[in-house]
Amino acid sequence: MTSAALPPGGSPSTLMVEGSSTLGGSVVAARSAGEQNVLGPILDMGSSGVRRGLVIGIALAFVVHGYLVARVALALIDMGHFVRDAREEAHAYFWATYDIETDKKEEPKQEKEEPEPDPIPEPEPEPEIVKKPVPKEDIYQQAAARPAAAPDTVTSKDDSQTPEDFYGVVDNDGSTGPIHGKVANNGQGDKPVDPSKKTSPTGIGSGNGGAAKDNNAKKVDMSRPATLVGSTSWSCPFPPEADAEGRDSAVAVIVVTVRPDGTPQSVSVVQDPGAGFGRAARKCALGRRYDAGLDKDGQKTTTTTPPIRVKFSR
Repeated sequence: MTSAALPPGGSPSTLMVEGSSTLGGSVVAARSAGEQNVLGPILDMGSSGVRRGLVIGIALAFVVHGYLVARVALALIDMGHFVRDAREEAHAYFWATYDIETDKKEEPKQEKEEPEPDPIPEPEPEPEIVKKPVPKEDIYQQAAARPAAAPDTVTSKDDSQTPEDFYGVVDNDGSTGPIHGKVANNGQGDKPVDPSKKTSPTGIGSGNGGAAKDNNAKKVDMSRPATLVGSTSWSCPFPPEADAEGRDSAVAVIVVTVRPDGTPQSVSVVQDPGAGFGRAARKCALGRRYDAGLDKDGQKTTTTTPPIRVKFSR
């Protein structure tokens, strides 16, 4: 048996049903067909936020990865420029440097003591040969030779007082010409030629070659730096600091200022490896000779050498 009743304060659309079924249980209240689901807003909560978060996350991931890719590409471009510049600088540096190698210090070899050879017996003295005296010849015992007969006297006409005629020279064809200046057998001029006068071999006329000097000619730059003279193998002693630190090799870079007479004026240590090697390289360079540099006019002047790399090894 069932009964229906309107609950107190309830709406007309809500119907409470009470009764017992054949199983003895209670019947759950039923809603009308037009009522909304109470749990719908709770279940729908966050669905739009998830979609919005996915869109924002994907866009942010694209932006971050794009920025990283751009940074890597720019870094590669910068590394390419750096490698190219470093290669050019290294090429220019090593092209203008000298490599100086010091003589290696050879350790004295211990000589083995050789046994003394047996004494050589003295040879027997040879018998002396007695030479017979040779009698000397007397040059005065021979008779003196007779003197030769004198030839007949030959005399010539004494014409030393007659003056010589030097006012004309007779050519091979019988003509005469001047006797001073340049002359020739096949010459056609009738006046003497001044050898100091500037003329052309093929010229015709009386030019003297006195043209004005052209001062607008372009001058050639003849400048060059000072250079080494002699061998590049130097005998530089190792500094005592290297012995204390146990270093057997090092490289020092120096630059030498050379006077016009080829003697070093000063030495600057560009790269000092320490342990006294820079001081040793400077001292060794002061004892060398150099070829002085030239200025733009080709005159010797005070200049510096390119970088000199002094290698120490033993």
